[in-house]
Amino acid sequence: MIGSSMSWTFCLLAFRGLALDMAPDLILVLFLQVARTAVVAWNSGHDSNHIPYPRLPKDPFTFFVGPQYHALHHIDPLNYFGSMTRLLDWWMGTAVSLRGRRVTMTGSSGALGQALAEQLRLEGVRSISAPKFGIDWAYDDYSYFESALQNTDVLILTHGSKNGKHDFEANCESAVKIIEIFRESCSRRKLGLLPEVWYVGSEAELHGAWTSDMQTYTGSKRAFVRHARAFYDEETFNYRHIVPAAFASSMGPGLVSARWAARVALWWIRRGARYVPVTYTGLAFVNFLRFKLGRRLANEQGRKPQRSTSLEGAEPGGKQALSLGSL
Repeated sequence: MIGSSMSWTFCLLAFRGLALDMAPDLILVLFLQVARTAVVAWNSGHDSNHIPYPRLPKDPFTFFVGPQYHALHHIDPLNYFGSMTRLLDWWMGTAVSLRGRRVTMTGSSGALGQALAEQLRLEGVRSISAPKFGIDWAYDDYSYFESALQNTDVLILTHGSKNGKHDFEANCESAVKIIEIFRESCSRRKLGLLPEVWYVGSEAELHGAWTSDMQTYTGSKRAFVRHARAFYDEETFNYRHIVPAAFASSMGPGLVSARWAARVALWWIRRGARYVPVTYTGLAFVNFLRFKLGRRLANEQGRKPQRSTSLEGAEPGGKQALSLGSL
């Protein structure tokens, strides 16, 4: 109402004849604004964009702002500025806030895990829990996560293997099992923000194995993609699929550092990306089309990819016998 009155006053001073012609329009606008304000006041401040949620549901929109997204601005006024579209937040990097969130990260001792932890602390996360493979958990023992994930807001899976022997267990089976435990924990939560899962994939999902010794690694990453597509549509948490090009780590050389990869990943995530291309080759962008197409085909067939944790070629193992690398 104040804005409409100020606009009319400006027109009155700048364009006297035009402002007089606009007087009936101003009266109509003021009447509608008064009526709308009265309805909102009657509903205790609730309208189509201000809906109370005991637990914030998954946001169904990508470009436009709905009540789910706007509610986040009331939780964190320093972010989520968009009122109709998210263009401003995409530009400023304020479409996602991690401030105050509790993180559990596997593979945190690896190059990417350490770099992500550094960036997350800059984002203001409350805590970072770093379970150690062989000490806190193993391929045949996930009991640690049953309690730990109850106090987790963001689950980040950066562990992995390229040694060929345990690639399926490290890159696919263990990730699926941990996410399933987290999903069960999320489904019991009645209050708060929607939890998140981040999984570190690879551009190998698209280009496959360059050499014979990479076939098992590539197969394990591709095997997880069908689970990723199902998690992408999960209602109990937000799933983010990070697809980096090769970076320097203990698992192999790369043209860029893990710190660069972590910074690029957070750049995309702050802008709300759920598919996160961390690339200097451009292959991750091409892989996005493959990822989305596969997800669409699965939905059109009326089924989601099976979340079976038994994969052909995977080898059984125990806490004493297995080793796990970190990305």
